[in-house]
Amino acid sequence: MCPLLPYVLGAWCAGWCGSRLCRSGTADSRGEEWKAASMEEAQEILHFARLNMGAYAASPKEAVRDAGEVVAYSPEPRLVAGTQHCPAHIIYQDDDRTTVVVAVRGLDMGSRYDFRTLCDNHKGKTMYQGGYVHHGLLQAAECLLKMEGEYVAGLLAKHPDYHLVFVGHSLGAGIAMLATILVADDGSRVGGISRDRLKGYGIAPPRAVSLDLAVKYADVVNGVVLQDDFLPRMSTTTIAKIWPVADRTSCFCRYGITCACCFIIPRCLRDSCISDSRRLKDPRRLYPAGRLYHVVVKEPWRWHPPPKLLTGVPVKGRFERVVITTSTFVDHNLTALIDTLTEKMVVAPLSAPLTTPPTPHKMERLARQNSRREDKERAESEMQKLEPARQRVEAQKVARDQAREGAGQAKRAGLEQTILDIRRRAGLERKEMQRLGGGESAPQGSGQNVSHGEEERTAKPDGAREEGRSDAHVGPRLEVAAKRELEAPRQDREEGDEREERGATESNVEEVETEGEVEGRQPGHEPSRH
Repeated sequence: MCPLLPYVLGAWCAGWCGSRLCRSGTADSRGEEWKAASMEEAQEILHFARLNMGAYAASPKEAVRDAGEVVAYSPEPRLVAGTQHCPAHIIYQDDDRTTVVVAVRGLDMGSRYDFRTLCDNHKGKTMYQGGYVHHGLLQAAECLLKMEGEYVAGLLAKHPDYHLVFVGHSLGAGIAMLATILVADDGSRVGGISRDRLKGYGIAPPRAVSLDLAVKYADVVNGVVLQDDFLPRMSTTTIAKIWPVADRTSCFCRYGITCACCFIIPRCLRDSCISDSRRLKDPRRLYPAGRLYHVVVKEPWRWHPPPKLLTGVPVKGRFERVVITTSTFVDHNLTALIDTLTEKMVVAPLSAPLTTPPTPHKMERLARQNSRREDKERAESEMQKLEPARQRVEAQKVARDQAREGAGQAKRAGLEQTILDIRRRAGLERKEMQRLGGGESAPQGSGQNVSHGEEERTAKPDGAREEGRSDAHVGPRLEVAAKRELEAPRQDREEGDEREERGATESNVEEVETEGEVEGRQPGHEPSRH
């Protein structure tokens, strides 16, 4: 073994770990799908991010003030406190931009219900439109539309030319995105709005939909990520491990960062061993929804470069890997995004066209794989549902077979007893016939006996013989029929019963006819003449 091999392997592992831990989020938006966004898009994102600040306020007046007074206080915004199934939100009527804005606040650090909503999911738990969605966020989005659907429909009815915009931050970003998807598929939830008047923005969004749905709704859903933000890059299972005390205590802020450092670094290293092809083959894996906007504030070998706003609808590299930097948690703050967008940014010219959702063959292949897996899982679930019924049918069949077998055994026992009775009677009849026949060869002891025997033989010779012959024929015939019944298969027993009944009837008829003929041939008997 080469003595330098351990040193080479150690240096390689140290270099890999160092490059992985020193990786910046800038690499997530270097693909060909990413283009520079326009200034109009940057101003629109900044406007709705400021409106989202109002969802954290305690009163409508404070909400307008926290939003930077980008909207008028009249009409008064509708501020709704958070509930067990839906976080706090506010509804604006923005006359300057002719929009109705529904802004949802982010995760409340002291609320157990918000944390449970974010962690209420596992792979493949909830399906929607041929893909998979986050279960807890979908339930919260449906609750939001149920609570505010009529109110929003009334505002849109008063202003038919207004647009509807859902915006949210952190937990609220996932709820706003899924609410936008639900309204895009069913506009009757808010008064029948069309898809071209609908838009949704998710700032620092969690993973909410599968890859096929993320690309499918890119025309109405938009996600905004600031540099190294951790939430778009983490699954809900990892988030549940980061703050294990959040569900049992209100000291969320005190222990949050400590638990995050303990779990996020091993997770970061583990994700490095999973290839992109393996990630794409899993149709249940969730991603940030829609078109993505990446605000880049760091570049290699540059000190404080001007921020850039990039946009795209990528298939690969939708913020797959966790980034460990000094700004991993700071970039999740809504005020950090507002401050960055306020600075002078590097954007594209106004005439730059927006990127469109891609249609590669890979998405079709993933859709086919998804469909096949769904069919298989649906078939397995149907088989599991039918398993109790199948077991009941099997039990009934076994019980029926046992009852039929018991009845067959009882019938066979009866037939065997009948055969024994027939054989016993036939033996008695043979003995009687032998006794009667033995009288002819009796010794000539006395004339009286001989003459008396001759008188008996001459009295009714034909009748006795016919009667003996009839009994001799009937006994073997019944015995043969009984043996045939024992040897017949189970499925032919009913036909055997019918044949036996027919045979018995014919035997009775023959016996009756035979007795009539014997009586007709007896001496001294003359047939009647009519």
